[in-house]
Amino acid sequence: MPLSEVAETVERHNDRVHDGADEAEVDPDVADQLADLIARDLGFLEE
Repeated sequence: MPLSEVAETVERHNDRVHDGADEAEVDPDVADQLADLIARDLGFLEE
């Protein structure tokens, strides 16, 4: 799924399946890896 849809998709899932409780989420390790890749692409981190 496109990254632009992740937050809304997770929220809809939680609303539908978990009665609105924040059960589903993006794995923190995946989010950290993605943030590192973006920071490198933008030149904020040296390789």
